[in-house]
Amino acid sequence: MEPINKLNRTVILDEIGRIAPNLRVDLELLDLVDSTNTRLMNAQRHDFIPTVCVAEQQTAGRGRRGREWISPRGSILFSIRRRFRQPPDQMMGLSLAAGVAVAEALRQFGAKDIGLKWPNDLLWRNRKLAGLLVEMSSHGRDLRAVTGVGMNYTMPEKQADNIGQPWANLTDVFDIVPERNRIIGALIGHLLNALNTFEQMGLSAFSERWEPFDLLRGKTVDIFSNETVESGVVTGIDSSGALCVDMQGHVKRFYAGEVSVRRKN
Repeated sequence: MEPINKLNRTVILDEIGRIAPNLRVDLELLDLVDSTNTRLMNAQRHDFIPTVCVAEQQTAGRGRRGREWISPRGSILFSIRRRFRQPPDQMMGLSLAAGVAVAEALRQFGAKDIGLKWPNDLLWRNRKLAGLLVEMSSHGRDLRAVTGVGMNYTMPEKQADNIGQPWANLTDVFDIVPERNRIIGALIGHLLNALNTFEQMGLSAFSERWEPFDLLRGKTVDIFSNETVESGVVTGIDSSGALCVDMQGHVKRFYAGEVSVRRKN
């Protein structure tokens, strides 16, 4: 495999501009950071335009519910911080909208067999390729949302030993992998457009776009919540982004911050 290109501001911004031509961003490139999400959550800055932090490597990458995200050098690691005017109860579907944007970006590069596992995992042939983490904080009437993306570009075998589930790299997805900076810029551009659409229209703008990528619809799953386990068949998502599960004729709704979902074999 050819050496991985270092982060390149010009290429990333050019790709963002190609996809989101009317949007400005404050772009920060870092060699090393604890977590791009943590950096933007703690940043003391005005949010006149979205802020994007891209890193070569993270030392304390986080997934959903505090899980560790393995972040070796050469991965795709970035977060976007953006101000919203919606109240928090209208933001629950943001991670689903972001997932759709990431999946669509890869599909435009020619990726096949890409799917989304509710609420925020991107899979290739049922192997985890990327994860998203959305965190929020309120400042007066405004809400700041930080949307983080961690994607495997190429995973060294030494780090892969620490991953407790099937995983994939972009080098598996593509015969010829697009240049990393182009992918980063495209992902950011698609996400910026999606965040704008979400602010204007909410999750309703993404419900139909979610369906072609939905890996759980019609599948039997186990729902883990605290120390309980429930089973049922997924019927889809509702207007707020909750997972709808048919349990012996009764549909129950589950929310991303409360449960873990495991598809049965």
